[in-house]
Amino acid sequence: MWKFFTREVVEIFPVPQYIVFNVVNFNSWFINPGNNAVYANSGIFLRLDKLDEAHITDYLEKCYGIVDGDCEDIKEFEKEIREDWKHKIKRRASEY
Repeated sequence: MWKFFTREVVEIFPVPQYIVFNVVNFNSWFINPGNNAVYANSGIFLRLDKLDEAHITDYLEKCYGIVDGDCEDIKEFEKEIREDWKHKIKRRASEY
């Protein structure tokens, strides 16, 4: 990849897994109105019945350009997201 206005070539490094498969990053992207998502929006945030693999693949593609993610990684990430959302739902319910 070339830097603009120079002749210097810049190496592109892959984003580490711990950043890509981070629940906090996913949640921030999910509720962001400018996320260019096909399926994700703040109206269905914390709706476990609506969370789907399509949201995760959309996140991987839009944020990191990952088109063909590993199915096992995606399924594990979905489990982590579900656990986080369950925890947030319980915490919200206890506040009332």
